[in-house]
Amino acid sequence: MSNRLKSRTIIFIVLGFAVISAYGQENLFKNHGFEFVSKGIPQNCISPDYWSGIISQDKEIFRSGKASAKLLAKEKSGKHWGRFMQPLTVKIIPGAMYRFSMWVKGEGEFVLGVLQYAPANPGVSNYKYFWQEKPVVLTNEWREISYEFTIDNPDINRITPVAEVRGENAVVFMDDQSFGRFTKDGVELNTSTGHFMSYPGGEYELVFKLAEQKQSAEKRDIGMMIISPGDWKDSVEVKIDDNGVGRHVGVFPPDAQPGSWRFVGFVKDTGAVAEVLCELVDQSTYDEMDATAKNTGKNPYAYSLHWRQPDRLPSRQ
Repeated sequence: MSNRLKSRTIIFIVLGFAVISAYGQENLFKNHGFEFVSKGIPQNCISPDYWSGIISQDKEIFRSGKASAKLLAKEKSGKHWGRFMQPLTVKIIPGAMYRFSMWVKGEGEFVLGVLQYAPANPGVSNYKYFWQEKPVVLTNEWREISYEFTIDNPDINRITPVAEVRGENAVVFMDDQSFGRFTKDGVELNTSTGHFMSYPGGEYELVFKLAEQKQSAEKRDIGMMIISPGDWKDSVEVKIDDNGVGRHVGVFPPDAQPGSWRFVGFVKDTGAVAEVLCELVDQSTYDEMDATAKNTGKNPYAYSLHWRQPDRLPSRQ
């Protein structure tokens, strides 16, 4: 794109909003207790032939329910290890934080991680492994371990949880796993701006609210990623003021690519995010939709230039 989005941004703080509990996250694992199997293997647990190890269900050792998953290390290329993955449908939001946890016991070392995927490019690997900093030494007592990570790369479009046991004769029993988004420090970022429509050269305004359960000693940084339907991306770094409401006003360049644009506000190192979507269309389509909204009072989009209500800022869950 030939020129950057022209914009000005103001960010403020508001206290007293509801917060998301770090342990109140939605669990995206449907087979979280490894109770459901297919041909003796817990459903959605995959260990490709080019990996090592044996994944199975165990009905003798478990923490809750009637079964657990068992991962046994095998020797391959001079090393003893076992690995499996669990593909999930996860909404990827840049700046969001995710937690992968499970209860484990056994022998050897164990580590949780995630595969992050980007769009494929010829001749270039489109995935990368991310692991816990240090493996956990397993014992014969159940213990909960967790891996927390942030999606920093706006190109990431898919993530897959992975787990690995390491060491000769290593074996791990796993139960009561969880995977989902969470926020830290009682921070929540909201927006009153819903899905809106605009056109190349059109002006837009985004409205945010930041809430903290307990005000931090230092002012937090806030950023916003602007992601086009193509390869073009931009970001805005802002400092927090003291009054509560944040507005980002910008103009789409005349050569902006039509399609779905994403505006993702995030509070660094907390996982608090708020996303706004814009459908960018040609001028004639926008004028037609805008006229329909004015004539019928039924705007199919939650926000448009003549429907702005920046003084009304409901919390969006």
